[in-house]
Amino acid sequence: MSKALTMKQQRFVSHYLANGGNGTAAAREAGYKGNDDTLRTVAKENLTKPHISSEIEKSQSEFKEQLGAIAESKRQLLWNTAKYNAEKILISKGSTDNVEVMRDPKSVISSIAELNKMDGDYTPPKRGDGKQTVVFVMDEDDQGLL
Repeated sequence: MSKALTMKQQRFVSHYLANGGNGTAAAREAGYKGNDDTLRTVAKENLTKPHISSEIEKSQSEFKEQLGAIAESKRQLLWNTAKYNAEKILISKGSTDNVEVMRDPKSVISSIAELNKMDGDYTPPKRGDGKQTVVFVMDEDDQGLL
């Protein structure tokens, strides 16, 4: 059975998780006293205590699970949006002409682009200096075009 955390240790864990793992700042915000060197030592000691480190790991695991569920919900919503907007609908163009078109092609493209970003399959376009090199390849028949 693990040892219960004191109130100060609970505050240390909360601040450590909230500030992205800065032990010195977490010690200060939790109410420990001293200069940066002292607080760094307190943080190091706290992080080596099994009951504190296991609480941090447990909280991080719970947070990752919640993020995973949220991310999966977003993926599902984006995929459903893409599928719905990719469906073909019939549009009347006059009394006899009907045209089949996607509901909203832009929504399909943006939904898939977001899914790609979430999955790490997106590479933003590279921005250059604005200069482009254009090469014209011409044969003898093209001479009159210049």
